[in-house]
Amino acid sequence: MRTLRTNRYIAAIVITFVIFVLGFILGAATSERKILEIEQLSRQQEADFSSLQFQFSYLENVPVEESCVVLSRTLESNLKTLGPSLKKMEGYEASGNTKNPDYVLLKRKYTIANLRYWLLAEKSKQLCGTDEVSILYFYQRGCSQCGDEGYILDQLKQRLGDSLLVF
Repeated sequence: MRTLRTNRYIAAIVITFVIFVLGFILGAATSERKILEIEQLSRQQEADFSSLQFQFSYLENVPVEESCVVLSRTLESNLKTLGPSLKKMEGYEASGNTKNPDYVLLKRKYTIANLRYWLLAEKSKQLCGTDEVSILYFYQRGCSQCGDEGYILDQLKQRLGDSLLVF
């Protein structure tokens, strides 16, 4: 009777250990996958931004009317990549692995991409006389008011559409 209980305990320990190891491996794989996705988005944004810079340089040599149309369309398509990128980064932050050096670097790249697009939007406003409003929104984790501010900005963005650019 005593050996039966010992065998059960050993089986329970082995099963628990296997479940723990599988959970650890799954968590590490998920974390790595998220980093790879964010890295891919970062590379895409860098390529889009380089393309946008080249187009902007080229467009300085063509009539303003033509350059404004192309610049506006290009900037709009590139800005749409920032939203999904932000959602993926927020999902990664929710997983709690924000100390990872790769993640920190990718977050910095994302912030720089936002600032680059903001600068180009400002140049576009100066060159083309558009009437978009640009908002640079900085927030901090643990900020009690930041959630409310983010909600307000989301509502304004839905109401104003493309005339409001939130970075």
